[in-house]
Amino acid sequence: MRGIPSEYRSLLKLFLAFKSVSTDPNCKDEIEACVDFLRELFISNDFQTKVIREKETNPILFASKVVDPLYKTILIYGHYDVQPAQIEDGWVHDPFQLREQDGRLSGRGAIDNKGQLLVHIYNVFELIKAGKLLYNIKFLIEGNEETGSARLHSIVKDNKAHLNSDLILISDGTVSSSNPVIEISLRGHAGGILKLNTANSNVHSGIYGNSIPNANHELTKLIGKMFGKKDKINIPLFNTKITEKAVYDRNSKDEIQRKLGLKETFIPTRNNFHSFNGLAPALIVTGIKGGYIEAGFSNIVSNEAEAKFNFRFPPEHEPGAYLREFEIFVKNNLPDYVRYQWQVVTKGKGARLHLNARIKEALETILKKIYHRKVLYKHVGGSLPIITDFKEILKTPILSLPLANEDSYMHGVGENFRIDYLLKALKVSRELLSSPWLEKAL
Repeated sequence: MRGIPSEYRSLLKLFLAFKSVSTDPNCKDEIEACVDFLRELFISNDFQTKVIREKETNPILFASKVVDPLYKTILIYGHYDVQPAQIEDGWVHDPFQLREQDGRLSGRGAIDNKGQLLVHIYNVFELIKAGKLLYNIKFLIEGNEETGSARLHSIVKDNKAHLNSDLILISDGTVSSSNPVIEISLRGHAGGILKLNTANSNVHSGIYGNSIPNANHELTKLIGKMFGKKDKINIPLFNTKITEKAVYDRNSKDEIQRKLGLKETFIPTRNNFHSFNGLAPALIVTGIKGGYIEAGFSNIVSNEAEAKFNFRFPPEHEPGAYLREFEIFVKNNLPDYVRYQWQVVTKGKGARLHLNARIKEALETILKKIYHRKVLYKHVGGSLPIITDFKEILKTPILSLPLANEDSYMHGVGENFRIDYLLKALKVSRELLSSPWLEKAL
């Protein structure tokens, strides 16, 4: 197997070293340093660059190069921000140091999204040097994807002319086992924080225990009411029947249980995995906080408790209706003696992606040539807010083409890019950027 290009490896090592965690305000300096690294990298390869800095968002980098005014233009999107990671989570090495072991490159951002974005950056630079780049190239690289890209809609709108292109290329997900994937829809999303309060302060459990309301108890009782058997959501709008069925279901229940070490899955019998995961609403409790959880014990009745919720909505459905139903449920199912505060922190509508038949045919030819497997069209369970913004503002065809391995532990401990998949990703990217497929398809 041909090895990883040394320049790609070197750049990935530098890129991953920045702790560009957008959810952590202590990482601001690392984020700025990461943007400076990218900007200098593009400038050194003869790109025009522009950095947008606003108070409410991390810096956004634009980079562009005109190879030939007669060429088509491809806009490549990616993000440099990553999920939190620390060795105490269970990593076997510093998560911000690139490690190669057992045929994988591991580190936070290895596939989400630094490693995949770098596949295209690397190929663009190499093709420029070789005089084989057949497209004008624009990059939009942001730093708030992991926090919902709240300001990006306005920024894209204000820079619409600068972002004009013939195709938008995004690689920010995974293939399905060995099958190449073209994504055809993504779910909408929202994130919110629910805080409960029952008294002015924590009090002694020996004096007041079981005599007064406990915020921890009230929160767990409320969450218990939200879910039924096999985590069926007890909020009517969230149980809308799925009428569309995904055309393939590579992930069987047995396979999911084996990979994740589970004894059960909660996929309704009327749905296959990809229909349920890609098209159904979802409500997930992502964190619970309350009382005392440090070393030893604090014998208290807790007066405050908090839960964080993540929502997923069917493609193109408005989040607002689901969020209103959720709050109504909370209000109706909390006792009068519990005060609550509900805050929606981020939200975005999902999208469907449409490519014409000629583009699909050309893409299938390229992907089958490299993967030697059938191309799958996938409804994605995750969200990528910028896609909806691109659809509504730029109205440009969008190719959402994931390149990473499915067992990459995205957002988890040991995030990795399998080297055999990386090498295929590099081939796919090179073919897309150095062959006239788009010219013929448009």
